[in-house]
Amino acid sequence: MSLRARLTAVIAVIVVVATVAVAFAAFGTTRRQLYAGLDRSLAQVARVAESGEGRGMRGIPGLPPLLRVGDQVVAQVVDADEVVQLLTGPAEVSVPSRVLAEARAGAAVTFSTQVAGEPYRALARPVTGDAVLVVAADVSEQVRVLRALLARIWVIGALVAGLAATVGWFAAGALVGPLRRLTAAAEHVSRTGDLDVGVRTDAPDEAGRLSRAFDDMLVALRASQAQQQQLVDDAGHELRTPIASIRSNAEVLRRHPDLDLATREQIADDVISESAELTTLVNALVDLAGVSGATEPPTEVDLADLVRAAARRLPSPDRGRVQVTGTAVAVLRAAQVHRAVTNLLGNAAKFDPSGAPIEVRVGRSGTAVEVEVRDHGPGIATDDLPHVFARFYRAQAARATPGSGLGLAIVADVATRNGGSVAAANHPDGGAVLRLTLPATAVPPDPG
Repeated sequence: MSLRARLTAVIAVIVVVATVAVAFAAFGTTRRQLYAGLDRSLAQVARVAESGEGRGMRGIPGLPPLLRVGDQVVAQVVDADEVVQLLTGPAEVSVPSRVLAEARAGAAVTFSTQVAGEPYRALARPVTGDAVLVVAADVSEQVRVLRALLARIWVIGALVAGLAATVGWFAAGALVGPLRRLTAAAEHVSRTGDLDVGVRTDAPDEAGRLSRAFDDMLVALRASQAQQQQLVDDAGHELRTPIASIRSNAEVLRRHPDLDLATREQIADDVISESAELTTLVNALVDLAGVSGATEPPTEVDLADLVRAAARRLPSPDRGRVQVTGTAVAVLRAAQVHRAVTNLLGNAAKFDPSGAPIEVRVGRSGTAVEVEVRDHGPGIATDDLPHVFARFYRAQAARATPGSGLGLAIVADVATRNGGSVAAANHPDGGAVLRLTLPATAVPPDPG
């Protein structure tokens, strides 16, 4: 059964149950009020009959207005020996033993019975001795009225059920319409892999929120897909150069087995150098993929301690150059931030080989924390400043140095996925300043 059908059934059942409950409550109230009035009239008849008892009357004078002379009324006395004396009416009324016992105990008891196959309402009350006076009235008309009312209740219930089902069908259709569109979009994406599907609506309800969340997810997936494709294209371009060089040198060695020792050693050095560059590039790609796929939970860390731990991963000559000032405690994804800070320190050491200090400032500004790394190298060319965190970007001055062009891209990726930012500038006194800013409390990772 579809969701629309289930919603329709639920709406119809709720409306029908409520309608039937109200209808039967009204039926019960009508029946009680009808019989209550009849019971009061029977009590009056009983008093009249009791006053006329002993005169051998065939009829009962002074009947109440509710029980006209033409009504079928029975009045009888049941003595202690269960002998019935019929005062008026077409036939005797059968009185249950329970009713006689309650009446002889002093109670006035009303009950329903039949006389000659017709429905009667009766009242029994005590008289002299253990005798019981019983008066009963034909209630055929009242029963017909109640049955007609009950029939109308069933008819109205059926009409309400049909109306509720019709209204529920269209209401459920309006409710599940956005879900059908989302389902169709998801099936289209699953079948074709095409993420260019728009399902956004401006409805303020949960279905509208779901459609907007689904559309945002598709936008993020498209952006992620585009970034992955760009990464593959860039990685392929960067990998071709060392691979082509290694292949070219191998072919030279194969075609010229009689090369002199010096030339062979030069070719071997080139192969080793290109292999090292290839290894560096592959490791950087692995690091970048690790950041992209990380699901690390946030933990509380001291950023100054984290920077010192990252400095210990630098080559031995550079470890002592790192000088850390300030402190800041934050809730971060420590492994990701550690990788980013390690790359910042490695970048500073690479572009300032003079041995000058690498100054690291750690601090907090409002709801954010910062790690600022300054070297004392030549700085960054003005044209290169906007691009230093781009993937595979190599500044003109850096092309002669080893590297993959992904170190600072990993820093930017960590910042983006943790809701932070990066910035690059030149210090007025020389050297480059790279800054990593992150929320002091980790935000959910960006799915893009």
